[in-house]
Amino acid sequence: MKLYRIMILLLTMSTMIGCENDDSDDIINGTYQGTFTVTDPEGQTFTEDVTVIFSGNQYSSSLRGSGSYIQKSKTMIFSDKNIWTAEFDWGLILNGVYAYEFGKNSLRLTKGNGEQFPTYQYELVKSE
Repeated sequence: MKLYRIMILLLTMSTMIGCENDDSDDIINGTYQGTFTVTDPEGQTFTEDVTVIFSGNQYSSSLRGSGSYIQKSKTMIFSDKNIWTAEFDWGLILNGVYAYEFGKNSLRLTKGNGEQFPTYQYELVKSE
């Protein structure tokens, strides 16, 4: 009988651990406002105001880009659903792999290393 209770306890604990929910969507959901900055390898910068809305696994940027995203380790992978022409810097679209950092109510997204190619950075504060 004691063995039976231990087995039930272990089964219950493993089920609870296995069903642990990833609440990362709940953390990021909402409207974020801030700046989008491009820094080229020579150090010149271009900054623009931006609003990014996250809902579930979907996103929308007031500048360029909307579609779905996933969080993986320390990165967010954005998949833009729009059709764009080829005669501009595609890094201006919120698309591809970005490193991210969460603060209390802030989100920083960074793409690129700035050595050979521009760095694209979103500095955002949650407004909802």
